[in-house]
Amino acid sequence: MNPKDQEWMERYIYQVVRRLPARQRKEVEQELWELIGDMAEAEGGVERALEKLGDPALFAKKYQDGERYLIGPEYYDSWLWFLKVVLISTAVALFFANAVEGVKAGIGVVGNGRISAAATAAIYGITGGISEIISACFGAFGGVTLMFAILEKKRVRLDLNGAEREGGWNPGRLTPVPPKEARIDRADSIVGIVFILLFGILLIFAPDFFSALVRDGEGLTAIPVFHMEEWNRILPLFILSLAAGLFDEVFRLAAGRYCMPVLICSILCGAVQLIFGYAVLFAFPLWNPDFAAELGAVLSGTKAQRFLDMWNPQRASMIIFCLCAAAVLLEVGVTAWRTMRYGRD
Repeated sequence: MNPKDQEWMERYIYQVVRRLPARQRKEVEQELWELIGDMAEAEGGVERALEKLGDPALFAKKYQDGERYLIGPEYYDSWLWFLKVVLISTAVALFFANAVEGVKAGIGVVGNGRISAAATAAIYGITGGISEIISACFGAFGGVTLMFAILEKKRVRLDLNGAEREGGWNPGRLTPVPPKEARIDRADSIVGIVFILLFGILLIFAPDFFSALVRDGEGLTAIPVFHMEEWNRILPLFILSLAAGLFDEVFRLAAGRYCMPVLICSILCGAVQLIFGYAVLFAFPLWNPDFAAELGAVLSGTKAQRFLDMWNPQRASMIIFCLCAAAVLLEVGVTAWRTMRYGRD
């Protein structure tokens, strides 16, 4: 073999192996040296052998593990559906949050007693927050796409009950139709996902949304319920708790029926929610310490005084935690009962 043919082979092999994962390159390189050498003898020259092999970029695909996608066909429908839910929830939540922020920013105008002034202030808030809504939607798009790209890369199966796709398919791989009682209502999961996303977006972008709006003479006063000076410490725990709930809902939606993985996920996510919820409510200063004093300064009358006498941050935290714990235990209990009775097959 002359130096020119040697160089042609080196060039071709380099263009093939550089497109392959590092773990494959050495083996493929040795295989191509033998293949091209044999073909050169049969075809009467290296150049003719390379012409028969074709474009090295296309030839390299024969050694790649399937087609390369950011979001492949197996995940595309789930990605598109989930993306729609997240984008709509993000846009709606920020729409209302900016409307409220607009009203609060124009409280002096609203105080003149004109409903039209409140509407105008809300519109100004919405239009002023369009860039924020667009930016948040782009961030949501990127986050959802990244999550599904990781699933695509790791080949995580979203259909927990589907048959393996490797090898030839046959009717014996069809799973039994689950009874109605074993199926997870898709609407319930969607409602849960939307609620978690809306609540989380409001906590992140508009925590002032959770304020008491009270009339102060001819104007309105907004009194935040949460301790805003400590909000940067409190928010991450809120988000972690909501993320656990979101993961549970998405997992249930993907499974489509009650089964042991769904029960395990429900128990683990419920435990995480309660742990972080307890930390938020009892270990951190969640409530505005001046809430009662600020509210008492603008309220008057027997009902106002009765509310101020009843307000107790520790009691409020305990009531909320008990309600959350009851909801988690109820969901885990229902999941366990239906799994044991209908979802063990």
